[in-house]
Amino acid sequence: MQASEAKFHPRVTKCFAWRIKILLRVRRWWWCRKHHFRFRYPSANRDETIVDDYHGTKVPDPYRWLEMPKTEEVKHFIKQQTAITEKFLRNCCVREFILNRLIDLYNYPKYSCPFKRGNYYYYFKKNGMEPQTILYQQESLEGDSRTFVDLNIVNNKTSVLSSFAFSENGGIFSYTTSSFGSDWVKIRFKNVDTLKDYPDVLERVKFSNIAWTHDNLGLFYSCYPKGRNTSGTDTSTGTNQTVAYHRLGTPPDEDAIVVEFPDQPTWDGHPGITKEIARFEIIPVITEIGSHLYEYVTNYDSLFYIRTNKNASNYQVVAIDFHNPVESNWTVKIPEDKLDVLQWTCVISYDKLVACYSRHVSHILKLFQLPEATLIKIIDLEMGSITCRAGKPFDSVFFFRTEFVFNPTKIYYIDFAKEELEVKLFREIKPSFVDPEDFTVKKIFYPSLDGTQIPMIITHRKGLNLNGSHFCRLYGYGGFGHNLIPAFSPQRLFTIDNLQGVEAVANVRGGGEYGENWHIDGCRHNKQNCLDDFLAAAEYLIHNNYTNPSKLAIVGSSNGGLVVAACVNQRPDLFGAAVPIVGVMDLLRFHKFTIGSCWITEYGISDLEEDFKFIYKISPLHNIKPPENDTQYPPILVMTADHDNRVVPLHSLKYLAELQHKIGQLPQQKNPLMLRVDSKTGHGTAKGYSALIQELVDIYSFFILNMNLELKIENSR
Repeated sequence: MQASEAKFHPRVTKCFAWRIKILLRVRRWWWCRKHHFRFRYPSANRDETIVDDYHGTKVPDPYRWLEMPKTEEVKHFIKQQTAITEKFLRNCCVREFILNRLIDLYNYPKYSCPFKRGNYYYYFKKNGMEPQTILYQQESLEGDSRTFVDLNIVNNKTSVLSSFAFSENGGIFSYTTSSFGSDWVKIRFKNVDTLKDYPDVLERVKFSNIAWTHDNLGLFYSCYPKGRNTSGTDTSTGTNQTVAYHRLGTPPDEDAIVVEFPDQPTWDGHPGITKEIARFEIIPVITEIGSHLYEYVTNYDSLFYIRTNKNASNYQVVAIDFHNPVESNWTVKIPEDKLDVLQWTCVISYDKLVACYSRHVSHILKLFQLPEATLIKIIDLEMGSITCRAGKPFDSVFFFRTEFVFNPTKIYYIDFAKEELEVKLFREIKPSFVDPEDFTVKKIFYPSLDGTQIPMIITHRKGLNLNGSHFCRLYGYGGFGHNLIPAFSPQRLFTIDNLQGVEAVANVRGGGEYGENWHIDGCRHNKQNCLDDFLAAAEYLIHNNYTNPSKLAIVGSSNGGLVVAACVNQRPDLFGAAVPIVGVMDLLRFHKFTIGSCWITEYGISDLEEDFKFIYKISPLHNIKPPENDTQYPPILVMTADHDNRVVPLHSLKYLAELQHKIGQLPQQKNPLMLRVDSKTGHGTAKGYSALIQELVDIYSFFILNMNLELKIENSR
């Protein structure tokens, strides 16, 4: 596609000349910076008097003051750091091209699966570069659509529709909105026929289900006591959540508290509705969860089907009779598969079960007949992922959306009312700027330090000469049992086409790609395995001539930001640049802020001596040390967001301050150590495409300025 080219270069000859000029300017800047310039960072107060004693080990925390985001001192620190970063990034003379190229790549329609509630069908769609997704309503799948909810027209386009639930008859739509990406939400209501909003607005809500009653008059939800700071910038822990009942049309102050946990202030309540209408005795079936998960699938009277990893690392479905719920009385309905990991289940048409499995970092579907859970059919997909699904027990049609590395959207459906269960295509999006035949996608396995085989997806343009000279962006996560399944990414195309580079995603331990054992092998006292896996991925890419250390950039978000920062501490010589995004950097104090206590099962807790020993060894903040042999730390762009109340900004701020103090002052350290703070966004949410693209422009500008990269401008697809 020549759209970007036309904006800059009316004729090919001018395009070529301009490209040469840009490359010379970039190279000149890089050479001057690399050899004659050393950064001077703003001074940040170090309070050496703050020292914590962890089981006899004295640990200084000189930047404790950065934990208080509302103080003028913290605001001044952020302002100074941001000014340095912005000034540096403006030196990239191809920012305008990067911006326009990314706009081209992200400018295609995005659809969710359609779904039916009450008398209408609904689907989400984002038209090109609209900041937020719009929810549409139609009377039939073939009928005209009308806008149902559009948050692009309110609140300066910073509100996000976070979750939703229809009343049982489909007549009332309840939905949560988040401002600036905060985890705090408000519950609002809309009439599906008139599209009029109800005046009811429920506040002080976070991490809540919405459970409508059978009479459609009200709902159960989770909320916090009055007086809680819900601005999205508060760092205090969340305690004393309760489950309340709201009757539509009544003041929220009159909502009845139906469940509270006075003896367990850190517990959360997640309300749900049973099929039966009666008074029940509450029976504790599972009292010690630990690392096990129990997820409701369906039930036949008192026989409940549960998806669990108890005694099944790859998950199984068991039936529990609530009249006799002891574990010895459980029966296995869908046994654990030793190869495939059961990711989720969905009951359709009352007696059919759709089960999604992951197999070697790709998804497959298996269809079962209930109640015996007899296998009906297996549906193999291409290398990729199911990123959306739609279907309820009362539906006869199941929709699912697939994404592949270079195919953004295919939506399929299965009609369970038909005798022959066939997978049929409902909608496909084919952007003109990408042809899957132009690219190579490889799924390889490489050995980690202990010999474990780790999967990695590598993509590049066909015919690329693998001589070790190419830019490579390596991404990883490795935490909380989360899977990294191949999906479409426009920025991947920028790396491959415009930087003539390689994209790699390492499925390191700590994720859930191979079940709960894979997760356990990369968390708590095994977290070093996760880091070893990521370091081994980098070494594989280098040794197999995909790249070299000076051209290898590593990127990770949240837990992945922790992985990136920790790996830089352990092997600063291995990377040409690093971008840790909203990373968990202070592993000794993470549990003291917002929902950090929920991560104790993942990381451990420094209050326990046994946990402290392994946490302290890998905590990014506490392992920043001058490298041996005058090695530099690679250029690092630390990224956070001012309304991230999940991994609060203090993690990144303290890490950056310590990094500049211990590494930035070294005589050999010429690579920049910088901070970028996203405004009015949260933990990756509320980020419309405009903000996302501006973030990517800064990241790629950082790479180009620091890694001596050549930007290919002409003939961009």
